[in-house]
Amino acid sequence: MDLTLTSDQAALAGALDQLAARFEAKPTDFHGFALIGGELEAALQDGEFFDIARVPELGPLCATMAVERLSRLPCTAEIALSMLVRPHLPAEISRPLALVENNRPGRFVADARTVLVVDGDAIRVVQPKREELESVDSIYAYPMGRLKDSATTMAAAAEPLTVAQTATLRVWLRVALAAETSGLLHAAIATAVEHVNDRKQFGRPLATFQAHVSYTVRRGLWIAADATHYSGGRTQTNDVQRSNRQSNTRVGLTLSLPLEQGQSLKLVWSEGTTVRFGGDFRTLSIAWQRAWLK
Repeated sequence: MDLTLTSDQAALAGALDQLAARFEAKPTDFHGFALIGGELEAALQDGEFFDIARVPELGPLCATMAVERLSRLPCTAEIALSMLVRPHLPAEISRPLALVENNRPGRFVADARTVLVVDGDAIRVVQPKREELESVDSIYAYPMGRLKDSATTMAAAAEPLTVAQTATLRVWLRVALAAETSGLLHAAIATAVEHVNDRKQFGRPLATFQAHVSYTVRRGLWIAADATHYSGGRTQTNDVQRSNRQSNTRVGLTLSLPLEQGQSLKLVWSEGTTVRFGGDFRTLSIAWQRAWLK
C-alpha cells in the first residue's frame, strides 16, 4: 500500500499549514472557555476549503486530513461537519452545521443554519430560523446552543432520512469525530511537551531550581535529600500585573534500609515548605523492594 501523498494532496497539506500558522498563537489575555475562530472560518470559506471532499483529486481523505490539522488550533470553528458530513446529505444545504441529539445542547447550534437532529435511530435535517436557536452557557471549549421549543416541534414533524442515508451519515459522523479527536490529542501532547521544555505558564516563563544529594553508608543503606523550587508565570491585563505569580518550594528525604537476601525497605517523605500557588501537601510512603540480580 502506497501512502505517499499525491502532488495535489501535498499542495493542499502545505496550504493548510500556511493558513493554520496564522492562528497558532495562544492568547494570554483570554478569560473565557470557547475561543471562537471567526477569522479562521472566514479564511476557510474564502479559500473554498469546506468543499475539499467534492474535489475529485482530493476527496474525503484530504477533507479528513484538513479536519485533523485544523483541530489542533487553539481557536474553534464549525469545520468537521461541513467538510465531512455535508457532502453526504441528500440536498445542498447551508452551513454552519450543528448536531443535536435527544434535544440536548450541541456545539455551534446557536449560529447554525442547518441542524442534524438525532432522535433514537432517526436523523432529521432542519433549517431553523435564527430566533429559534439560543446560546447555552458552558465550560466546554466550544460555543454551545440548543433548539427552542418551536424548532424542536418543527424537527419532530420533519421527514426522517432513509435507513441508507442515516447509515451513511453515522459513518461520516464517526469519521469527523475521530479526525477532530486526533487533532486535539496531537495539540494536547504538543502543549505538554512545550510546557515541560520551555517551562512557561500563561505565556510567562517559570524559573525552576532543583538540588539533590545522597550519601551511601554501606551497600543497601543510603539516604538522599532533595529540594525543588519554581517561580513565575505572572500575567498582566492592560499592562497591569496581576497578583497570580506562582511559587512553590518542596523538600524531601529518602532512606533505604537493607534487609536480608536482596530485600530493602525504602521510606520517603516530602513536604511543601513555601507555597504561593500549587501543590501544598505532605506525602509519606513506604516501599518494599526485592532484587534478583546481584
